[in-house]
Amino acid sequence: MASLHKLKRQRVDLTGSEKGKICEVHQKHPELKHEELAKYMVEYHEFRLVSRSTISKLHDEQQKWLKVDSKLPEGSSRRSREPKWPEFAKALPTWFGQVREMKGTLSDVLLRKAHEFRRLIDISERDFKLSNGWLARFKARYGIAAYRDFHGESTDAVAPGAAITIFKLPDFVNCHNEAVEVDYIG
Repeated sequence: MASLHKLKRQRVDLTGSEKGKICEVHQKHPELKHEELAKYMVEYHEFRLVSRSTISKLHDEQQKWLKVDSKLPEGSSRRSREPKWPEFAKALPTWFGQVREMKGTLSDVLLRKAHEFRRLIDISERDFKLSNGWLARFKARYGIAAYRDFHGESTDAVAPGAAITIFKLPDFVNCHNEAVEVDYIG
């Protein structure tokens, strides 16, 4: 029976880095036909057998797949789709990277923002000292704790399940006659 009907080929999901590897090999061996390239990848690179049409589609988008970094999410992802808001998708990771590069991460930013708010509210430095002790108590009060990130470095984060107080900025602004520009951390 199997000889009468063509067996259905099983779907093979490739990660972005696997697709990039196929494109690299195709650049090194342009003489290989797409079917030969698929067999070559199985034999020499321990890939699962992919169809000729998959190789053709990858060849059409070769520049895209050659740029994929295996360490980034698109390198390990098996699906590729454009974000609904590409500007937001680029902006948030950029901001997060900038905050992490500050070495003191959130603590430095919190202390800087505290200094800015103290100045905006017109509280003197003599009346309200912003010290490391004040910062430690502030972080404890709002559930901001130090964690080890995946590189083993200490970093600040909001503790899971912590009660987060939402500042009521309209009440704050109504108490003061001046306009206040609020710049959330960063």
